[in-house]
Amino acid sequence: MNSTDQNRKRHQEFNETAERIESLKAGMAAASLFGLLFLVLWGVESWVGLSPPSEFLSLSPLAIPTELLRAGIALLTGFLFGVTYRYILRQDTNRQLQVGAIVAFGLIRGLAQVELLLGQVPLAALRLLGNLLSFAVVGFALSWMMQQGWVQRCPDRR
Repeated sequence: MNSTDQNRKRHQEFNETAERIESLKAGMAAASLFGLLFLVLWGVESWVGLSPPSEFLSLSPLAIPTELLRAGIALLTGFLFGVTYRYILRQDTNRQLQVGAIVAFGLIRGLAQVELLLGQVPLAALRLLGNLLSFAVVGFALSWMMQQGWVQRCPDRR
């Protein structure tokens, strides 16, 4: 391999590493915001009486792992959305694609919770709506971060 090929390979490896770092930044930002929104929605559930706070705060052996698992899943979901949404945005401004990704993630997460809460319609509806709104907020926040240059858009490799 000659020096030109070696330089090209190093440049490509650098670009791949930089892309991974940008994806990690998008994922971490989305996970952080989604986690915050999860806490807000959990507070709303408690405030309107759909999910009593005493269940979590009582230190019941079953309540803590359940709530921590829900929070962990929310963080992971937010992270995956951030990474995916960065790739969806790329260099174009296809609003249908952006909104479609938000709705798809929101429905998948929300409907999975609805399925588990079929007997509790108000809580199921709140979680479905909360997930749709959370993904919309995170999506718009990521778009804004990209406009500010805090997170780089994924390059278009067509």
